[in-house]
Amino acid sequence: GGAGEEAEVGAGDAEAGAGSQSVSSDASDASDASSRPPEVDIAIALHACDTATDEALVRAVRWNTPLTLVSPCCHHDLQVRMRNASKQAYPPMTRHGILRERLGDVVTDSFRAHILRLLGHRVDVMEWIGGEHTPRNTMIRAIRTGSPAGVEMWHEYDAMCADWGVTPWLAEALAPELDKARAAAFAGSGGGSGGGGSVGSSGGGTGGQ
Repeated sequence: GGAGEEAEVGAGDAEAGAGSQSVSSDASDASDASSRPPEVDIAIALHACDTATDEALVRAVRWNTPLTLVSPCCHHDLQVRMRNASKQAYPPMTRHGILRERLGDVVTDSFRAHILRLLGHRVDVMEWIGGEHTPRNTMIRAIRTGSPAGVEMWHEYDAMCADWGVTPWLAEALAPELDKARAAAFAGSGGGSGGGGSVGSSGGGTGGQ
């Protein structure tokens, strides 16, 4: 699908006295941040192409969604940024198109997982269906805990941006939230605000926190 693929957002509430639950779902355009279903419990984006996955993550973060499940599809945006970056971190890994494309997939989802950790989520990246069904079988599962990330995690993020010479689309979209979280982390450590993760660019593992 294209960048306009939809992210499914489910909102559920318990039926009073019924001893059961009713669950409603709302399918909406991931790029439309103006509509907000009440009491969102789960945000799901299945094979939303390229930055449509990021748009779904932005909504999930801003809605304080308890559980977010995304299975990304293509990753063109960061691949373009990596190709156009003034710095080529590992030329043997990016010299050949097919290797650069596969590497871009891994780097994109690594950034997504880490950014969610920085914004108070416990994150796991896993295989959710067998590769014989689809090669796009990676799932990012984020559970909102509200726990602030430590300064060392911000250093890891800054180093990743610097090494690859890029800033991911998701970081640009969530810049206000990241700036606020960074300031709180470094204020709590007694240090400065730390180096920013914004590195100029052209174009658009598993484990919990």
